[in-house]
Amino acid sequence: MTENEKIVRSKGFVWLATRNDCYGDWNQSGAVAVLSCGDYWFAELPEDSWGSTDPEFIKNVKAEFSSDAALGDRRQELVIIGIGLNQKEVEDLLDTSLLTDEEMTLGPQKWKELTDPFEVWDIDNGDDDDDDETNGQLQDDDEEEEESEDDIDQTHMLGHSLSSRDGRPVKKPRI
Repeated sequence: MTENEKIVRSKGFVWLATRNDCYGDWNQSGAVAVLSCGDYWFAELPEDSWGSTDPEFIKNVKAEFSSDAALGDRRQELVIIGIGLNQKEVEDLLDTSLLTDEEMTLGPQKWKELTDPFEVWDIDNGDDDDDDETNGQLQDDDEEEEESEDDIDQTHMLGHSLSSRDGRPVKKPRI
């Protein structure tokens, strides 16, 4: 971006390839940006735990599901407010973060092997079990969590935005 182009605010939710079970909650205002754990995708939960049994609510949730049953409601959904931005250039830049056709065919198990520069997400879903839930994956307390400073690059936190046009998760963030 040039000095005349500026992202003022962006927010929404994102699907990271390395965290297929949960969505990321993206919030950015000015120079402050945060990517945190949102919650589980509806596709990961039984319908009776969606928070409502209202038929209209369930219909609306299902309307967000992809025609590809494996994707469920996973998607990118961001709003970007800026000054002097070229929409096509922003979309093209964001699209470079998405998985390629070849990577999409590998599936969620292989996507977990991709580099994930973000900090671990802790999910507090209100249950009383002793399982730790991190990175959108259930993890037993007995398992060791390995994390080095090389795995997390906080400089990537500013400017990660995503396109939602073709239902793909993000493989690598772009600044």
